[in-house]
Amino acid sequence: MAWIILLTVLSAQPAWRDPSPHHQRMVAVEPSVRLEVLDWGGTGPPLVLLACYIGAHAYDEIAPKLTNQFHVYGITRRGIGASDKPATGYAVQQSATDVIAVLNALQVQKSIVVGHSCAGQILTMLTARHSSALLSPASNTTHERSAVRSRR
Repeated sequence: MAWIILLTVLSAQPAWRDPSPHHQRMVAVEPSVRLEVLDWGGTGPPLVLLACYIGAHAYDEIAPKLTNQFHVYGITRRGIGASDKPATGYAVQQSATDVIAVLNALQVQKSIVVGHSCAGQILTMLTARHSSALLSPASNTTHERSAVRSRR
């Protein structure tokens, strides 16, 4: 009986509507793989926001506050959210290649890339293999700190 009441209440709720002021597009990074890219607009250098195991919508609250200094984009990694979910291609190297493919599709020459959690690994790979595409990589250091602790 409780399930019936819960389902009735949930079905009466209006559909979720994304309140963040951005444009969404799907960008092909391979012939059969498209990633969700959010574009909040703005002025200034491109700022690309990467999340780990959550979509770019994780930045819906903060991204609009950055548009007075940056042109802000968010990329949802493959396998997450609205991005395609292929059977393969989930290695860090592929994620870095996907970011470069998105930047190329957006015609972004150099950008600041920010990530948190395991997106720090992607930033490390971008810095090592594609530094010419970056103005500056930045990440919080959660992943890096845990990696240092595990080496001790």
